Amino acid sequence: MRRPRRFLDTFVVLFVTSLFTTPLIAQQWSWPDKGGNLQVLPGDIDGDGLRETMMGFVNALGVDCNHCHVGSGNDLSQFDFKADDKETKKTARVMLTMVRAINDEHLAKIDRDDRLEVTCATCHHGQTRPQRIEDVLMDAYSEGEVDAVLRKYRELRARYYGGAAFDFSEPILIGLVQGLPSGKESDAIAILELNSQMYPTSYRTYHYLGELHRLLGHDKAALEAFVQSLEFNPENPVAQQRVEELKAKIPPEESEPVDPVDPGVD
Repeated sequence: MRRPRRFLDTFVVLFVTSLFTTPLIAQQWSWPDKGGNLQVLPGDIDGDGLRETMMGFVNALGVDCNHCHVGSGNDLSQFDFKADDKETKKTARVMLTMVRAINDEHLAKIDRDDRLEVTCATCHHGQTRPQRIEDVLMDAYSEGEVDAVLRKYRELRARYYGGAAFDFSEPILIGLVQGLPSGKESDAIAILELNSQMYPTSYRTYHYLGELHRLLGHDKAALEAFVQSLEFNPENPVAQQRVEELKAKIPPEESEPVDPVDPGVD
């Protein structure tokens, strides 16, 4: 039985469909009553179901019709929707088969009324190739220096922040530096300094900065970082211990007052 269309589904379909229905196109092309060359979708799917499915792909992957279908531009009357020329269309069929198996063969075994269903958006979140931001940044790191990571993060944040494509929360860059190989402490510090700009009240970021500077023998920088960490989490006993150890280690004539960062700085 076909599930009822939810309000959000209907809204997405109408909104995205409107992008492809300028007066010119509306005169030249309209949704067919049934599909052609259907190998995975039900053969009896009607025009409304076909439109809902296709627009779901557009929204979930952030693509246009020509991602899978042969054609270009907005004039859909010139598209060959039945052609199997593109590998992306063949891949889509494989992915649809996988989604169907997950829902019908695996999730169906879960005995609960509020069982969830997997959709394309579950993984893609508006990306053609669904990747975690950590993987994208590590790819950038393997191809270049740490500056490539910083540039890529800023680029992704400028483009995707506020959407569901990538997770830009505070722990992401902290987790990234924990995956760096030994001997790359300076790179880790650069990445954490970026995180401190994005999240200036992140006591975890300053704590890890303190440990890295301490490991490298940067006692004054380590002390400053631990003081900043305590500013935002005074109950951290490890940071308290580190501050006492570093204060005892740094000669008084070399010690300078440390001003905590302004939490309002972005």
